[in-house]
Amino acid sequence: MKRLQLSAMRSWQKFKRFKQLRVQVVLFGWVFIFAMAMPLASLAADDGSSAESDGSDELRWSFKRGAALETQAGTRLLGVHVGISPGLTLSSIKEPDERRTSVDQSLARLRLRVAGAPVPLRLAYNVSLSFDKAVLSLKDVWLDAALGSPRIWIRAGQLRRAFSRQGLTPYFRMVMPDRPLTYQIFESGHDPGVMLHGGPWSSFEWSLAFLKGGYQSPSQTGEFLRREISSEERSSATADSVLLRLARRSKRGDPYNESDSAKLPFRWSVGMSLLGMKTDEESSRGALQGQVDLQIAARGWTLLGAFFVATEQEEERIEEQAFQGAGYTLQTSYLVGESFEPSIRFTHCVFPGADTDIKDISAGFSLSFYRGRLRWLNRLGMTIRDIEDGYRSDVTYKSHLQFHY
Repeated sequence: MKRLQLSAMRSWQKFKRFKQLRVQVVLFGWVFIFAMAMPLASLAADDGSSAESDGSDELRWSFKRGAALETQAGTRLLGVHVGISPGLTLSSIKEPDERRTSVDQSLARLRLRVAGAPVPLRLAYNVSLSFDKAVLSLKDVWLDAALGSPRIWIRAGQLRRAFSRQGLTPYFRMVMPDRPLTYQIFESGHDPGVMLHGGPWSSFEWSLAFLKGGYQSPSQTGEFLRREISSEERSSATADSVLLRLARRSKRGDPYNESDSAKLPFRWSVGMSLLGMKTDEESSRGALQGQVDLQIAARGWTLLGAFFVATEQEEERIEEQAFQGAGYTLQTSYLVGESFEPSIRFTHCVFPGADTDIKDISAGFSLSFYRGRLRWLNRLGMTIRDIEDGYRSDVTYKSHLQFHY
């Protein structure tokens, strides 16, 4: 009897996973069809006016920044971008009784992005697919529309939950193969939702997002990184969240780029974010996360910094918050010439209880070719996990050959 019950439960779990996957595929299909129809609808609507403009709206293909279908006026109706990053990872992990060494060769990143702005300053779309390490997933899938004025936009779809400048920086503009530990602990994820924002043109940035997705307490993620619990023991809950971000940068500052390829005089950017979440569990919990970030760049030199803190509801009232974790990361790099850029990064995270700190010190370099389309990224790092009366250290070397077009 018990075997029959276990078999029935497994069958139901398989069906449930299949059903969720089917819903995701159907949803993606409708979004993709709608996104692909945008350029055609825009062309059909403007067919009469294009005939009277002496061919000024004739279509052409451009290959300067990916493959793009544009009008003669420069309106990008369809843009296709591809990113491929084969990677090599060498790890030396300190276990209680021995040191374990491993070698991993895999396709670290395989990305396909389709994006465009059929109506300039009014309407845009984005569809990003990821096939990292042979796992297919949706990244950023959204439609963006201006609400009367180009200063106020509404974006709907699957959005990135990252809320620091480093977390929002695209992978092809990073100077190291991977992001710091603070990204894994505090801000990783892509959730469905709606966001109001001010567009990418102003030096003052603001966004207010309402999201629904998974939540995992930073303290539990820290236990996993210290390998005190296994991945099977990690529990997650669905949560409704509200994300507010405010940022300001100098007028000549690049909004999201870890490398100062322009080598202009002194530029800066500062930002702060607040994330509030409430889980959908039977006994729901409230959680808060705050963050501040800073970026300074001048003549090829770049300094990045971010600080995070997280709390979680402990008693019946949401005001009674308990400390869940805090951390900061500092990274600096200098572009020598036009292609070689060495970098150093330090990350430190703390959690409730004694001997729970995690520190990471990394050094790396990158080489760029063909105006950054082909890059070689390297990082050698040591992760130190505090334990009672001592520590354990892990050494990792990562090397990615990154192609982005």
